[in-house]
Amino acid sequence: TEMEIVAQEETTDPEDIFVRNGNVITGLKEGVNVTELVIPEGVTEIAASAFNNKGITKVTLPESLVVIGGSAFARNALTEITIPKNVTTIGSYAFDGNGSLTSVKVESSKITSCENMIFRDCNINSISLPEEMLILPKLFNSAGMQIGTKVTIPAGVQVIGDSAFSGTNLKEVIFAGNELTEIQGSAFANCKIEEISLPESLEIIGWSVFKGNASTEITIPKNVTIYKNKRNYCKTCCVAVIDRL
Repeated sequence: TEMEIVAQEETTDPEDIFVRNGNVITGLKEGVNVTELVIPEGVTEIAASAFNNKGITKVTLPESLVVIGGSAFARNALTEITIPKNVTTIGSYAFDGNGSLTSVKVESSKITSCENMIFRDCNINSISLPEEMLILPKLFNSAGMQIGTKVTIPAGVQVIGDSAFSGTNLKEVIFAGNELTEIQGSAFANCKIEEISLPESLEIIGWSVFKGNASTEITIPKNVTIYKNKRNYCKTCCVAVIDRL
């Protein structure tokens, strides 16, 4: 009867909406049409393009998650995302094309592999990074950001990876601590930074780190002893550089 059918639908295991290969989710089962997802605990990987262009507005990711594949959540309508604490790998364009995505909270300090343009064509204005992070990878290269976006680099970060924030509308960078020793090539290239004071712990500035910014003033601390291709660490981005204060 109709009543029996309704009761059966209400008790359906929510995991049944996913296509799985062991602990890897590869997509939604045929005919499933949902806008909010709760990925169950135990899932370690979301495959490339698993939820590409599915009209998803909200997703909750499990702490067991390790890998987010390329374009896994691309071209949806997410407004916020939290990257769980055990994620180590994020593929290219993973969240590309979520034009309503304004808030990114990164809980994982274990991310070692980031491909390109993870947050391209988003609308980010809030970024949260974990205090435990030691190396900040290129999570936000070419990310869609609102004009005037700022980011606080956690106190324990020692290395900012190559192209970490390159090609974005990032305007302000705040360093919460004094552990940073290296900024790798193009980390802040082609942003909207107008002024920046680097921590005294800094030792290495890579190729074209600040190239293409609107900066009028960069303070280089006295402990900087190595420039990789010294003439290009800020190229033409500055009117004035206050060096080795």
